[in-house]
Amino acid sequence: MHGEQDKTGLVRLTPRQRRIAAIWSVCVVGAFGLLLAVQLIGWDVGVWFGPCGFKQRYGLPCPTCGMTTAVLAFARGKVLHAFSIQPAAAILSMCILASGALAGVVAVSGLIPRLVWKTWSMVWPRGVMVAALLIILVVWVMELLAIWVGG
Repeated sequence: MHGEQDKTGLVRLTPRQRRIAAIWSVCVVGAFGLLLAVQLIGWDVGVWFGPCGFKQRYGLPCPTCGMTTAVLAFARGKVLHAFSIQPAAAILSMCILASGALAGVVAVSGLIPRLVWKTWSMVWPRGVMVAALLIILVVWVMELLAIWVGG
């Protein structure tokens, strides 16, 4: 069952769908909370990933250069700073956080607006992945152009 339409323009979710929404919401809040906590206790999360091999080899930023730093800044609440470091990471973080918040509301209420339900049903999962990749690619091209034009 994919949820039943309500006369108010809302879709009533099944208990299973509500559990999935709750799990997603808890995972999102937990992930950002963990990122904030490890920074507050002083762990350097950046060392877990090492230096960028693409940048070392070609002298140019890779499509994901700055993602870790930007997501960590976002987790600290420094959204504008995250945008200045890596706009794609900030945009994706905002989308993930918004989806987690919506999932939390949906899990508690059991209702989701029909428009959101239809849109989500049409784009998930392929559309979400394509959109994320396009955001990363567009930001990377803009960074490369800024280097070539400005340098």
